[in-house]
Amino acid sequence: MRLRTLVVLLLLSLQCNGLAWAEVHIYFSPNGGCDQAVIQLAGKAQSYLDAACYTFTLNTIADQLVAAKQRGVRVRVIVDKTQASQQSSQAQRLAAVGIPVLMNSHSGLMHDKFLVVDGRSVATGSFNWTASATQRNDENLVVFADELPVAKAFAAQFDRMWHDSTRFVSIPGAAAASSRSAQPQAAPPPQAPPSVEPAPPAQSDTVYITSSGTKYHRLGCRYLKKGGTPISRADAEGQGYTACSVCKP
Repeated sequence: MRLRTLVVLLLLSLQCNGLAWAEVHIYFSPNGGCDQAVIQLAGKAQSYLDAACYTFTLNTIADQLVAAKQRGVRVRVIVDKTQASQQSSQAQRLAAVGIPVLMNSHSGLMHDKFLVVDGRSVATGSFNWTASATQRNDENLVVFADELPVAKAFAAQFDRMWHDSTRFVSIPGAAAASSRSAQPQAAPPPQAPPSVEPAPPAQSDTVYITSSGTKYHRLGCRYLKKGGTPISRADAEGQGYTACSVCKP
C-alpha cells in the first residue's frame, strides 16, 4: 500500500509539473531487482544507449551493453575518474570492444547514475551498478518507460557532459572509439532483432557469491545450488569475501 501511494504521488507530481502521465516502475535494493531492471531496459535499445554511472562493476550489465553494440546500437558511457582505474571497473572492458568511455577531469565527482534508451526511456536513482548496491545496500531505481519529456531532459544532460571537453576526457589507455559528435544510428525497421548472447565474462576472473555466504565460488560448486551472483575476483575480495575451500576457485 505504501509503494502504491508513492507511485501515485510521483505521477501526480509529474502531471503538476507539466509532464504527461508516465509509465513508472520503482525498484529497491537489496535484492529488489534494480540490476535486472537496468539490464532489461538496455536490452530494448534499438538506436542508441547512453549510460552515466559513478561506479560500474557488474559484469551482467556490461554484457548487455556489449550485446547492444554488437546488434548495431550506438553505446556511450561516462564514469567517475576515481572509479575508472579500479581493477573491478567495467570501463576498460567496454573501451576494449570499441565502446567510447569518458570520465570527468574536473575536481568534483561524476556522481550521476542513469541510463537513457533511444531518447524515450530512462532508469535513474541512487543505485550504482555494483554487486554491493544489488545485494547489500539500501538503494532505489526508477524507470520511466516511453516518457519523452523525462528522457529528453536526461539525454540533454548526457550530451552536455559528453561534449564538454574541458570537464570530460577519454579514460586512460583507451583510444576514443568514435567522435564525440557522432550521431545515433537510425532505428532499424520494426522486426525481431537477431538473437545475441551476452559476451561471457573471462572465466579466470569471474567468481560467484551468494547473498548469505562469506565465500566466493567456482561455477558448479555445491554451495551454489540455489544460485549465485557473478562478480570479478578482485571485487569479491575487495568486499571481504574469501575463496571457498571446497571448489577452490
